[in-house]
Amino acid sequence: MSRPDTPARTYRPRGLLMTAIVLMIVIGAGTAIKAGNTATSAPRSTPPATPAAVPSSSSSPPPTSGMRFNFQNGTTEGWTSGWGPVSVASSTVHAFSGTRSLAITTQGGYSAVGANVAGVAAGTSVTYHLFSPSGGVPVMPFVTDTSWTNHFTGPATLAQGWNTVTWTVPRVTVSRIGLQVNLWSGTLYLGGVTWGGVPSQTPAPGPTAASTPASAPAATPSSAPTATEGPSGPLTLSGNQVASLLGGRYKLQANEYNSSAPLTLASDGRPGFAVAASGISVATDGAPGAYPSLFRGCHWGDCTADSGMPISVAKVEQPGTVTTTDQTSTVSGGAWDDSYDIWFNSESATSDNSSGGLEMMIWLDHQGPVEPAGQVVASDVSIGGQMYNVWYSGHTVSYVLSSPSSSVTDLDLAPLAADAVSRGYMPSSWWLIDVEAGFEPWQGGQGLAITSFNVCDPAGC
Repeated sequence: MSRPDTPARTYRPRGLLMTAIVLMIVIGAGTAIKAGNTATSAPRSTPPATPAAVPSSSSSPPPTSGMRFNFQNGTTEGWTSGWGPVSVASSTVHAFSGTRSLAITTQGGYSAVGANVAGVAAGTSVTYHLFSPSGGVPVMPFVTDTSWTNHFTGPATLAQGWNTVTWTVPRVTVSRIGLQVNLWSGTLYLGGVTWGGVPSQTPAPGPTAASTPASAPAATPSSAPTATEGPSGPLTLSGNQVASLLGGRYKLQANEYNSSAPLTLASDGRPGFAVAASGISVATDGAPGAYPSLFRGCHWGDCTADSGMPISVAKVEQPGTVTTTDQTSTVSGGAWDDSYDIWFNSESATSDNSSGGLEMMIWLDHQGPVEPAGQVVASDVSIGGQMYNVWYSGHTVSYVLSSPSSSVTDLDLAPLAADAVSRGYMPSSWWLIDVEAGFEPWQGGQGLAITSFNVCDPAGC
């Protein structure tokens, strides 16, 4: 949030780094389909015959083609968790060949696993053999290049049973390959990974699951940032990058305005994201390091399409005029808040979110010794069926849920706007210009995720 004694969230984003990868998914003996489609052919009910030249766990020389990972030696063979609520382990529950596979257990959000590799050239076809216990599971293979940029596929949708996912390496220098699972909870089984050429027995030095990039661009204040437009597809953001989602109806921003530490977001192009990496560490008695977030409306002159904003506060006070849903996944470590940031201006102008207006925050949850700006002015107040503690400081009012929650559904802004008006924080003649939802990390924050977000106003959702 912006405080009188701290810099406002003004910044100039840099270019968005994202590369699409050609992807095909084959279910059993069915026909290959394009990424993003749902497989319709019957899933394979039993594992296929053992492919030729599958490496074993012995020390015999590897084949010149075939399996690069087959997980038969009882280890994860260097595969580790990357981001999100996910774990990996050797398993005997399902096997594509032999008796073992890599169990990938996710708990929702955007979860990724991967391994360091060497010698995977651009244009190489890579195949994942994946067992899914149910149909409709969205996954995205990806590579990480030597500049710490992730290049995603898809998404592709797995059918129940064994699936063969084949994708082509983009024109980058690869240091790591991986798989992201989107908004699904359960266990997938990676039975093998293949690609052509002479296998390397030494993984490439590169990013590991626990490490963070060496550097990230610092925030550059500006009175009116220019957004970098991004496609509605897989992408990553860092520093101060901004991307358009769903044809511009929503925007995703990394918004790192008080830190220069590494911060990376991952999204599949829908209104949601995960904090894939965060090295943020700032004092908890000041401004947070960033506000990675989604928004609908106008953020310092950067406006989404067809939002219907600005909307007069008098109209917002009418029940049902503006509602919003925010479903999140949080982590136990670090210091952060899970919050809305809603902006009201004294005039209908949308070029400035800070002058002569009111910033309204709604804290759903928080971790660590962090507090909203100002002082508590009311405790356990019932507003619109929710109980809040109310904080106020100059131009910022914060409504903190008395009982923390990771999600709200169809939250009506009418009673909150009316409460702010009744307390004298703004008049009904002002204007709503922006609704944002995200996280304010002071320390850490990797794994925080928004799994679903919308804002519905007179122009739609």
